[in-house]
Amino acid sequence: MGERGPCKCRRGAGLFLICALLSAPSAGPSARAAVALPFHDPFAYDEGRLNDVGSPVWAAGSTGWELAVSNSAALAAPEGFMPATGRGVRRAPSGTARRSVLEFESVPAQDGREVFVSLLIQVANPPPATQLIAFLDNNSSSQSAPQAGLFLTADGRLGVGKKTSQPGFVTEAPLGTAVHLVVMRYRFESGNDRVDLWVDPDPSTYESAAVPPSLGFVTGGTDPAFLRYFQIYSSPQAGGVQYLDELRIGPSWAEAVPSGAPPAAGRVAFVSQPTDGYTNQPLPAVVVQVQSLAGTPVRIEGVPITLFLAPDTVPWTGTATRLTDATGRAVFDDLQVLAPATYLQLRAIAGPPGESWLEALSRPFAVHLPPLFEEWRFTGVWLDGDSVRLSGGGPEPGQFVQLLASTEPAAASSWLLVDYGNLGPEGSIHFRVPRSPALPRAFYRLRSGDTGTKLEPPSIGAAPAPLTVSPGSPAEFRTVGIGPQLHYLWLSNGVPLPGRTNPVFLIPEAHPHHEADYQVIVANVVNAITSAPARLRVANLPPEILSEPGDLEVVVGDTAVFSVHAGGTVPLSYQWFHNGIALPGATSAVLVLSDVSNTHEGSYQVLLSNAWGTIWSRPATLAVSEIPTAPPVTNLMGFAMGVTGGAGGSITNVSTYPQLRAACRLSGPWIIRVHGTITVTDDYCYITQPNKTIVGIGTNAAIVGGGLRVATTNVVIANLFFQATNHSNADGITIDTSSHGTGKYVWIDHCTFFNCRDGSVDITKGADFVTVSWCKFFYPPVPRGTVNHEFVNLIASSDSDRGDYHVTFHHNWYGPYCRERMPSVRFGRVHVFNNYYDCFDNNYCIRTRIDAEVLVENNYFLGVQNPWERYVTSGNPGRLKARGNITRDCTWRVWTRGVELIDGNDELTDPALTTELYPYTLTPTEHVPHYVQTYAGAGKYPYVQP
Repeated sequence: MGERGPCKCRRGAGLFLICALLSAPSAGPSARAAVALPFHDPFAYDEGRLNDVGSPVWAAGSTGWELAVSNSAALAAPEGFMPATGRGVRRAPSGTARRSVLEFESVPAQDGREVFVSLLIQVANPPPATQLIAFLDNNSSSQSAPQAGLFLTADGRLGVGKKTSQPGFVTEAPLGTAVHLVVMRYRFESGNDRVDLWVDPDPSTYESAAVPPSLGFVTGGTDPAFLRYFQIYSSPQAGGVQYLDELRIGPSWAEAVPSGAPPAAGRVAFVSQPTDGYTNQPLPAVVVQVQSLAGTPVRIEGVPITLFLAPDTVPWTGTATRLTDATGRAVFDDLQVLAPATYLQLRAIAGPPGESWLEALSRPFAVHLPPLFEEWRFTGVWLDGDSVRLSGGGPEPGQFVQLLASTEPAAASSWLLVDYGNLGPEGSIHFRVPRSPALPRAFYRLRSGDTGTKLEPPSIGAAPAPLTVSPGSPAEFRTVGIGPQLHYLWLSNGVPLPGRTNPVFLIPEAHPHHEADYQVIVANVVNAITSAPARLRVANLPPEILSEPGDLEVVVGDTAVFSVHAGGTVPLSYQWFHNGIALPGATSAVLVLSDVSNTHEGSYQVLLSNAWGTIWSRPATLAVSEIPTAPPVTNLMGFAMGVTGGAGGSITNVSTYPQLRAACRLSGPWIIRVHGTITVTDDYCYITQPNKTIVGIGTNAAIVGGGLRVATTNVVIANLFFQATNHSNADGITIDTSSHGTGKYVWIDHCTFFNCRDGSVDITKGADFVTVSWCKFFYPPVPRGTVNHEFVNLIASSDSDRGDYHVTFHHNWYGPYCRERMPSVRFGRVHVFNNYYDCFDNNYCIRTRIDAEVLVENNYFLGVQNPWERYVTSGNPGRLKARGNITRDCTWRVWTRGVELIDGNDELTDPALTTELYPYTLTPTEHVPHYVQTYAGAGKYPYVQP
């Protein structure tokens, strides 16, 4: 430990840095970044477990020697193909499911877009039954029914499946023991996406720009919004050995199936992508490489490469055309964008006259006004027990400042926000931040010029579990930490263990004196978290059940997961039974049933055994219901009940903004029928007169640019697509107050909101009695770590914006890239039911704030962070009651100051949400994904009819 008392300040690189020595040095894991496409892995690693020797490219979904890099797995490429190098991967299932996970740059869904995977395979021994061996998906978790699965049958034939646990297409001939080139393609299509398979394609097609006919294809299942992960999978069923080598992933056939001939130039590609920058400052250098169609660099000098900026309305400067050097690269190092803009892209075009080379489109990036960063001086730093106290400031009272920290100050990306606040009347500020023995050191800096408040503290994704081993056997504890810049330290009976600073803690030979409670501290400079004690027992004990499998209700085609938590001396053996009959291969603590049908219904039990005894679990019941076929209940429900809009009034048809604006100002009841796309050239089109129904006709009615602003009563808005454009930062729909009145009794139904810049639907300034139903919210892809205000539904704009805010959200789809506010509620009495959330990489979904009461019922949360949370600022903390929800593969995290993680068991006191709640019909939670994905959004019948 460092000594107590003040530390000395030192200045370096224009920053004031404080070093607080906290413990012995330790090494945290490096962050894993997504690999760029096209990607090639010849497995040129040392021999060992793939996720170990292949790190950080490969991560462990579940670690083990079943997937190992080996000299024996090195395969020879077919004649005419790109020569093979490196080693290969030996796949040898042992009875425990294992996964190695590769993350690549996200490929969003767009009709016609493709992802190809190719690899060499040799079947030394086929599996005892059909097994999933590799797959593409939009999720990094275990997927027994992935978006695109590659399967191997017991007789050695290959197959592919689409969102299923069994192949839908299988080759006619078995592979035998020869080496084969295999190609799988995922193609996004307007109807059902499809997966194709090729085995040993004709060598004449290698590196072809055209895709040859496949052997067969499959479709089916819910299509993803993107693809991001490739996984090599070892089945929980033991048996069989296969060798895999020369993995390639790319968006074209030529990239995945390269020729072995000398590369010929056929395209250009960004090998150094543009990154976010600031106006009137040079962007980081952008490098464009001449390549073959397969993505192989081509050394060709003197080729002119020209860049274009999209959209072309944004001003920029710099040398737009450069000649390639001897390596075939052109470096653009003086590009400047002169105005702030988001979602910019560079387009690169090259090729001598008469040549037709494929052009390249860069990743999206943004350019902002430069921050006026100013570094502030520390006046004092003290180590005080388990915290560090810091004082500092400057000559501008009231200024917002941030406290940053890092354990590696030379790395710009290592600085994390630790705390923030405003300078006091005398221009000073005081912080107290936690310190942890898991951190080797910490440097601090104080600055102004940025308004960010998002913290990234660590959390524990998988805690170490209690363990019992025989005397002399190894004992291994594991943890999975979540967050940036992580450090680890293991404890025994609360005492730190020097040098034990890895996610895995191993005792090679455990003896009775090792018995203790073991914990791990997972820390970064923001905070630290300590796992619950995990007891190590060294004894020969029979198995015991610590947590029984629970009953399940699922829909046909869904996945059912039973699990048991057991103690007793390892190794423990598991055997699952269905209605008393043993299930082949079901020999782990978790039983995954994919693509469930009615035949899966019944009782499930697991028999646990080790060398000292056996024990049965309780019978757990699986109930399977059919995919619902009844049409949804889409009549008006919620706090807007009684709204009639323009019913009984006159009808007008509009197709231009002046027509729409004039119709919204007509007195009396009107039905305003919107045809085609209307571009709103103001920030908002105001609805200032009551009794209006604004409804899109057909499936392509849209309002783009600015949004609608409701400042009157009795309004229905339905069947419209809303999208912001660069000129506007307006909401899709705002319901609030203006000189014309206050937005009350408003029903928004079957609308789609895409990329609405501030909020999709915001309800503020006293608006009341609103229902938002059967709507879809989503945003375009953004670079990871970038936030463009993808905030969806705000109730009340500030802690002083008081109102009653009776609002209902039901059967809405919060989809890709929705970040926050689904909804965020101040003061309101808000009912959130039957919504579907699959907004990966979000911060939170539902938030209760000052004086709010929120009832959260029968919603389905899939793979999101913080399905609900409380945010405490001023006044009375908000309440939230959650019941009947499904939170599948979700995480919980205190991600910024003021967030509280809550269990959702608050008692609501307002009769509006309890004894006097309106009548409504709840959809069973397990049916929510089907109904919402099928019927939510513009153009989805049945919507409000004019």
